[in-house]
Amino acid sequence: MATVTTKCQHCGAEFQTEYQRLGVPVRCKDCLYDTVPQIPIGTLIPPHEWDLTYTDFRQLFQQALYRTEIARLLDGWFGYKLSGDGPDTLIVNADTEAIDPLWLHLKIQGDANKQYQLYQTTMSLWR
Repeated sequence: MATVTTKCQHCGAEFQTEYQRLGVPVRCKDCLYDTVPQIPIGTLIPPHEWDLTYTDFRQLFQQALYRTEIARLLDGWFGYKLSGDGPDTLIVNADTEAIDPLWLHLKIQGDANKQYQLYQTTMSLWR
């Protein structure tokens, strides 16, 4: 799995983050504040094949421009629906229970076929 060197937004401490987890809040081991790993400007992005970051995944279901295609994939794969709009969007199961988006993102990234389909769909939307 590809990793990248990221920095704490509070104290500047460097740490390694898996590419797929960029955008997932973590506690800095140096200053103990929560920080959101991001790739610093000028940092080389590691080869990552079909991986998407967590930030990219959230953008796909939160932004109206991409929702339809992503909703189709989530429904076809898991029977999940999107509820709400923008940053308040939830992914819900058939019982309307909210699904943890990080868990779902990592589940998709751990399945080579779904990961590839999501990546290809994403690239077609972003072109």
